[in-house]
Amino acid sequence: MKQENQRDLSEIRIRQDYNREEKIQDFLRQIQDPYHFYVEDIEVTVSFAPDGELLQTILEHNLEQMILLGLQKA
Repeated sequence: MKQENQRDLSEIRIRQDYNREEKIQDFLRQIQDPYHFYVEDIEVTVSFAPDGELLQTILEHNLEQMILLGLQKA
C-alpha cells in the first residue's frame, strides 16, 4: 500500500532551465526518498551492497544483454 510520503516517479517534473546541480536538487526535493518510490503501480526499493559492483558496471552489462537479446530476436 502506497504511503503518503512515497512519490510516484512518473509524476516528477524537472525544470529544463535548471543547471545540472539544480535538476538533481529539484528531483531529490520532489521524490523525497530516492531509495523507495513508485513508478505507477510498481513499488521500487533501491539498495546497494557495500562490496558490490558499481552501478555503472551493472547498468552497462544489462544494456549489453538487452541489445544482444534484441539482435537475436531480429
